[in-house]
Amino acid sequence: MKFSVRKVSTAVAAVLLAAGMSSHAQASVTYTFTNTAVNAFGSGPFGTVKLTQTGANIAVSVVLAPNFNFVNTGNHSIFSFNSIGVAASDISNILFNGVADSKVTVVTPGTNPPFGQSFTFMLDCTASGCANGAPGQHDDPLTFTIANASYADFGIVGTTNAFFAADVICSFTGCNGRTGAVGVVNRGVDDGGGGPSGDPLPEPVSISLFALGLAGLAAARRRG
Repeated sequence: MKFSVRKVSTAVAAVLLAAGMSSHAQASVTYTFTNTAVNAFGSGPFGTVKLTQTGANIAVSVVLAPNFNFVNTGNHSIFSFNSIGVAASDISNILFNGVADSKVTVVTPGTNPPFGQSFTFMLDCTASGCANGAPGQHDDPLTFTIANASYADFGIVGTTNAFFAADVICSFTGCNGRTGAVGVVNRGVDDGGGGPSGDPLPEPVSISLFALGLAGLAAARRRG
């Protein structure tokens, strides 16, 4: 069986090109909750917010430190964040430890003192029957999806003094039952292509594969 050199070269180049692009597509950026005004919480860190690009969507995973759960109390929201280019209707599949709560909805703008009174969005219990404090706590972790979004839509302080904030309740000795907000005040860390400021930057491996793929396609054209 005879193979066309041009066809083989083109196929190999296409595979390398796809590999470079797919490696970049699975990048993520992780932000860390480091700040709080509740002394009983200790020094932290208090959890993380991980943004993962999956196609045209951003998958959000908010994981709290052990012995913390989400809660809503007074003028605090369960989770609040800043974003541009995102509509409330883009946010879906809100789950607490894998379980949906129909009473938790997307509201704009959001609050979470002392980190700010005007976050772009907040997730909060807004229906009748929502309980304040411990009776209304939600199990960690919190996950949801934001459609038609990219890293560049996040990592924004805006009019607040934090990128993300969450209202939490603790259950460890010496802190049992205390509630309050924790916030992200530092930029995210690139987990492989996301870029610390939120801009998607290809990994070195991805860049190499992408370049190799382009070179292969060019060579195949010259042979043709």
